[in-house]
Amino acid sequence: SLPSKVLYGDPRKTLCQLSEEGHADILVVGARGLGPMMRIVLGSVSTYVVSHAKTAVLVVKGNIPNKPRKFLYCFDGSEPSKNALPLLMKLARPGDSVFVMHIVSQELVSSNAGAGSDAVSTASGPGVQATETPEEQASMATQLGQLVDSLKTGGFNAMSFMEQGDPRDVACAIIKRMNIDCVVVGSSGLSGLHWYSMGSFSSDMVQPA
Repeated sequence: SLPSKVLYGDPRKTLCQLSEEGHADILVVGARGLGPMMRIVLGSVSTYVVSHAKTAVLVVKGNIPNKPRKFLYCFDGSEPSKNALPLLMKLARPGDSVFVMHIVSQELVSSNAGAGSDAVSTASGPGVQATETPEEQASMATQLGQLVDSLKTGGFNAMSFMEQGDPRDVACAIIKRMNIDCVVVGSSGLSGLHWYSMGSFSSDMVQPA
């Protein structure tokens, strides 16, 4: 039988501490889907551990289907997103579909911005531009292609695509539109006031997705 423990204290910090002390490979938690206000008042265990735990975290919402599953792998080229790939390949089974997505975020442009800006203007309207140059996007497209080739070699049905917009909004829209079963994303490990002020893409995926 599996060993069990009854612990006392703040569940968020206790789980993070236990996973570190026990050298866990992965920490599995459920998500209740608290709204924004309830998250502020009560706090969210899943959101907290995603941003603070030093081990990989699997957040489960709903039932895990037995049929061939759809995985969304959010990749931005950072070390945390690269480190998420081995976990993805352990969770997915040959025959599952893996969609590798990179989101080019956008920023507002001041009215006196020079016409020679390196950023790429988008169809979102005046005053909005992409935060990555064409060269950076071309480099990312190459990385996505390499990831897809690696996943196909492992027996997965893989494809990649790039989107533009707010990463959190775009990802949630893709998850719903494509009926994604599992989202794999790296966490930069923001903590304290920096986490609350800057926000975290990984922790935001826990609730609305």
